[in-house]
Amino acid sequence: MTVGDVTTTTNRHGGYVAAGVTPGPATVSADAGDLGAGSAKVAAVTAGSVAKAGPIRVPGTQRMHDVSGTVTDADGQPLRDAGVQLVAESDGDIYAAGADENGRYAVRNVPDGTYTVQVTKAGYVTVTERLEVKDDVTLDRALERNVGAIAGRVLGVGDQPLAGATVTLDGGSDTAVTTGEDGTFRFDDVPAGARSVTATKDGHLSGTDAAVKVRFGETASLTLRLARSIAVANPGFEEPGDAGERSLAGWQVKAEPEAAAVRQDRTGFGGTHEGSYGLSLWSDDAFTADVSQRIDGLKAGRYVARAATYSGMTGTLRLEVRDDSGRTIAEREAPRSDNYVFTGIDFTLPQDGAVTIAIVADGNAADWAVADAVELGYRGMQTAQPGTPDNPDVPGEPGTPGTPADPGDATDGDAADGEGRKPGTAPGLSATGADVTAPGLAALTLGMAGLVLAVRRRRAGR
Repeated sequence: MTVGDVTTTTNRHGGYVAAGVTPGPATVSADAGDLGAGSAKVAAVTAGSVAKAGPIRVPGTQRMHDVSGTVTDADGQPLRDAGVQLVAESDGDIYAAGADENGRYAVRNVPDGTYTVQVTKAGYVTVTERLEVKDDVTLDRALERNVGAIAGRVLGVGDQPLAGATVTLDGGSDTAVTTGEDGTFRFDDVPAGARSVTATKDGHLSGTDAAVKVRFGETASLTLRLARSIAVANPGFEEPGDAGERSLAGWQVKAEPEAAAVRQDRTGFGGTHEGSYGLSLWSDDAFTADVSQRIDGLKAGRYVARAATYSGMTGTLRLEVRDDSGRTIAEREAPRSDNYVFTGIDFTLPQDGAVTIAIVADGNAADWAVADAVELGYRGMQTAQPGTPDNPDVPGEPGTPGTPADPGDATDGDAADGEGRKPGTAPGLSATGADVTAPGLAALTLGMAGLVLAVRRRRAGR
């Protein structure tokens, strides 16, 4: 290639750059040897700028073509910034262009050949096809929005439909819908990908499935189960105890050294899941801590306990549930994390009584963790009986808060309680695994039911 007194060579695509050209009108000459020569005129070369010359066709070389057209949506509206890409099957060379505000594009200087064409736009379904280029081609394409739908159901105590629950998509209040009498809800025109669905209702723990997979043209289904909230004293560690600002009202604290478990204002130090304070577990040396609270007046049934945890432990951090005798009936280890996640346990209480919820740490030197938003929820009886909250349509005598007939006063809960595949997930928080029931509890429950039945029969025989 020669431009004035500057000579250069073309790259593999036939392009070239000639630097240092004298300003003014110029002629570009191409010499392809045995394939022939050609030239093109440039109106003017301006100092400090780049002038563009038109294509030069050399006899004997491949013919070059344009692939152009318009990209619109399904309603015929132009899609600005849609991308059109041609990949040559022969050598993998790529030719591409973007659409303007009118949806028009033009891919220039495409050699003869066969290409794979992709028409793309964020939020739309990509169109892929094979194209034979032997001349200029007009290629108009309409893209469909890459959306699907989500349909689901919210269930409450005893897996009964929960009407009047608020369901949101990806944490946005502007997406809120309300469940009907049958507990159902639906979202249409949901962008494809992983979505998060959260259900809330006063007096219940909220429930979230943070990994609902939405696919183009399909409806994703899910069920969210909301446990009835049971009061936990000072669940977010906001209230100090009698022993000072760093002590914990409502909680029993055993720690070695003593300062390894304290109430801490974290507004300027890592934050909390909610409020200003959290339970801080830390020491320069190896440490142990057991922070627990007993909750009385519970009736036999299925429950869930959980807490928001933020852990840098190399040792262990656990959430435990203990029975009246102090025996651990369920536990879950909290993961190391770079933010707050919910650690949750599903467990069964085989008879009326109390449970103790405990946050237990066994830390190495310089380990640290924070706990917040401890919650307890009632899922329902082990086996539904007529006239109980599990069968609300059958007349029965309702319980009173804090008595064995009812698990306790309801409090607002905003931790998550999603379907079994993603339990313990809260809005903006990740799940920590599948639900856990203490080993042997199912057998224990059935055994006790049989025992009670046998005793009743013997008394009747007398």
